[in-house]
Amino acid sequence: EKGQYGPASELYVTEITDPSSVLDTVKARIQDFQGPGGIIDLMYSAIWTRGFDLVKKEATSEGGELPLVPKVFNSWLCSMELLSLLLRGIARGNVGIYSGDGTRNTSWDGACEIGLLSSFEKEQGIPVNEALKAPKVPVWILHGGDHFTLAWSKCLPSEAPGTEFSLNFWNGLPPGGPMLAELAVHAVKGAIVGKEAQPKFFKPEPGEVDEVIQADPADKAQKPNNYRSWRFEVTLAWDRPDLEGEVRGPDVPPEPKVDQEDARYQRSGPWRCRSCYDKRFQTGDFSLVPDESPDFCPKCNKTRKECGWSIWMPFADLPPKKQEMLMVRHAKKIEPILWTKWPAAEVRNTSGGELPAC
Repeated sequence: EKGQYGPASELYVTEITDPSSVLDTVKARIQDFQGPGGIIDLMYSAIWTRGFDLVKKEATSEGGELPLVPKVFNSWLCSMELLSLLLRGIARGNVGIYSGDGTRNTSWDGACEIGLLSSFEKEQGIPVNEALKAPKVPVWILHGGDHFTLAWSKCLPSEAPGTEFSLNFWNGLPPGGPMLAELAVHAVKGAIVGKEAQPKFFKPEPGEVDEVIQADPADKAQKPNNYRSWRFEVTLAWDRPDLEGEVRGPDVPPEPKVDQEDARYQRSGPWRCRSCYDKRFQTGDFSLVPDESPDFCPKCNKTRKECGWSIWMPFADLPPKKQEMLMVRHAKKIEPILWTKWPAAEVRNTSGGELPAC
């Protein structure tokens, strides 16, 4: 019976030996694939076509695992191995830029016309294969870790910085869906072409923004979904002989410097001693200096100018690297996924609502 997939159910398998007849056969029963249980029919068809033994061998290569549909937290999830099987007929789930032996993963070259962007790139530091980031047609499967959604555009966007384009977005599953949305994307830095350069740690120079402590609680309460409008408490770097880091070469632009006493970033009342805050995990003291001691820190016995103090900067005034860090921290889940293709892009829902769940 159609739509029944219990342990005692029978499966009807049609073997097609003539490749030219495959499309006609699929068209003839397309309603079955689109109806209840159709996705299971599609899975069975792909597995039978590839062959059980070969699917098992491919799925467990390069660190992959079975089953193709694992059960996690009482939910059935689609694995990368199954997605690969459905996209290109091969059950190898490695969508990264490297193969298991460290060489470039060329298995996706010309294998699939649509693309894939994954949250794993930001979370695990594994760049997605270039062939999937830059597909032939402007369609990308978005992998949010435990869920797949879809984004597409009418044409391939330009890779130039400042490009603006629209993405249609579809989430077919509750609780975030079913939902269709149009996203306006401003690719301020353009698109990543090939492998993105991995950031290096350079020793901070005095005057650079060293650490972002927190967002202004009042700003967060007033505009909870608009982190770009918040002000942030930060400390500036100072000369630290004990801190090591690479030295910037002539081809590496310097980080912006900030004046500690810039009037725009000051606040009256209790203040945070930079020197004491740097030792907070050793002392267990996270408290502020009371406002009755505006020029001297009684905890480290230094003047305010000697020890330094935290200042409050709006998001727009922070250096780009700190902005990117905060964007990843406060962004909706869909944004960091899109940033793997369009770094630091500004994304908004054209309907004026919140960005969709991914």
